[in-house]
Amino acid sequence: MNFFKSTQFSRFSAIFGLVILSGCQTVDVPDPKYNWLSSNRIFGGFNVPSASNVPVSSVSGGFQVGNFRRSAERWVLNCSAGDIIIEHASFTVYDRQAFESVKDEPKFTKRFEKRLPTPDTPYRIEKIDQIGPLAVGHVAYYENSSGETCQHGLVIMRARDKRIDEWDSGFVDTLVDIDYCGTPTLNISNLIENLKLESEIQPRDIPSENWSPAQCPSIAKHFDFENPLDTTSFAKMSLIWNGKSVENEVRVVEFNSNKREGLFKFANHENVLCSGTYQSATDFPVVQGNWSVICDDDNSAIGEFATHKPGVITGIGYDANGRVTRFELTNFVLNKNDLKFSKNDTK
Repeated sequence: MNFFKSTQFSRFSAIFGLVILSGCQTVDVPDPKYNWLSSNRIFGGFNVPSASNVPVSSVSGGFQVGNFRRSAERWVLNCSAGDIIIEHASFTVYDRQAFESVKDEPKFTKRFEKRLPTPDTPYRIEKIDQIGPLAVGHVAYYENSSGETCQHGLVIMRARDKRIDEWDSGFVDTLVDIDYCGTPTLNISNLIENLKLESEIQPRDIPSENWSPAQCPSIAKHFDFENPLDTTSFAKMSLIWNGKSVENEVRVVEFNSNKREGLFKFANHENVLCSGTYQSATDFPVVQGNWSVICDDDNSAIGEFATHKPGVITGIGYDANGRVTRFELTNFVLNKNDLKFSKNDTK
């Protein structure tokens, strides 16, 4: 899986590029990156918990620096089985070009086919074209490599009931981007029919708290190793999990590995022992691949990593609640005593 182009992680930070033009906004591909706030730090702007027939685990708010005309939020579905990313033009509407772009089935198909596990995976596409509320788009159905039914949907719609000013023509104001694999199947038509801004609904639909490990089973995946793990090494790691990090914090990670795969152990922010596996498509020290970890308190996470610069490996992923996990590994050594620490470092 490509560290920079995988389906899940590109959607953690991207949906559509939008440019302000004459009071309207237009769709532009490729997707830019969003800065996401930690899960449940803010209430979601939409009533996804009640509009979706699939339970939600968490919600995050997103923004782009320098653009105050739209907002975004990411709703994690059913313990990271998928997500719904909603982008809303808060003070304007999307233009006709954006509307026609999302309505264009060949464009949708080209975008969607990148998500298929293999090029010859069978799929079907359903069109969304409704008047009340105004909404157009498509939904694709296919099976992933695990045999799960998956859905990818892209819809542009009107979510506001009222016109807010003279710039609001009553045209579409919201983009909905959906990726989901699991049971039950997400009822996307019903979601779009009932999706509303919270500011227009009483009482307010408060999102769920983050689910416990007992509610969200482990998403960690075991990797089978092709070659013996015959070396032991250590590295320094800076870690952000669930928005938590400590200034000058350094954790020691122990590895049993070969050039492309291995086992690793470290203590998280609560000093709970975590262990995992990883695989790279290339040989160390220039690596790029997948990692998976589970902790003694049953928290788990999966993600991807790559060599960021010489001697530095950067990883990003998410846990069962969809909370972003980031880390950097530096100074790989063969002897733990060779690692240099300051008094603030965690040993």
